[in-house]
Amino acid sequence: MRHRDPSLARLWPDLTKLLPLDTTQGVRDLLCVNTLGFFRLVQSMPNKQVESWRLWLAQTAYEQMRFVEDPMRAVQLAKDLYKAKGYAEDWIVQKISGALLAKEKNTTEKEKMDEDFLLFMSELTKNIQPVWQ
Repeated sequence: MRHRDPSLARLWPDLTKLLPLDTTQGVRDLLCVNTLGFFRLVQSMPNKQVESWRLWLAQTAYEQMRFVEDPMRAVQLAKDLYKAKGYAEDWIVQKISGALLAKEKNTTEKEKMDEDFLLFMSELTKNIQPVWQ
């Protein structure tokens, strides 16, 4: 496959790693791929049997891009999944709102930490600058 796909050949050292694995003939170093490597291999296989995987990957990537564009779509999907599993509407609302509140709190805290750090660095610079001059 690496011979047919030059970009795969270029990436091959980053995608693969020799790992010692138990086999029927004892422990052997076998060439293994990471997750990115697996998806890249599937993408480059010229095989009709792999086509369903490629379509699934494309659909999943498309859905993820839509979730990034519109986060409320992900919230609605979560609600629909919980509803399909038979959870009560009140529980679903509480679970989703709790998750959104926690995310908002973490984002606010991170922004506050960033502001505090910038303030600290500006004060530190003001105090050190006269010493250097």
